[in-house]
Amino acid sequence: LYVDNGSAFRARHLALVCAKLGVTLETTLLGAYLGAVAGLQTDALKEPVARIAANEAQHLSVFRRLSGFGPIGTSFPRALTVDEASDALDAFAS
Repeated sequence: LYVDNGSAFRARHLALVCAKLGVTLETTLLGAYLGAVAGLQTDALKEPVARIAANEAQHLSVFRRLSGFGPIGTSFPRALTVDEASDALDAFAS
């Protein structure tokens, strides 16, 4: 006889909450790196930062899938300014 004391539900709920947090963080980080590429004055840094942005997009697709969404989101994600990225990340620093 199996009696569910709610732990299975709580575990699934926690996984969903964590995945949604991942979507929020990765969306912000992707936007921050895209904005950084546009603002860089040193050409040698543009490729590595763009590659980091691509990696953040891969992370985002995983978290979107875990959140119950399709893995592919916005075709052209929005680049964030330094101030926008800072403001978005402030919610996680306090």
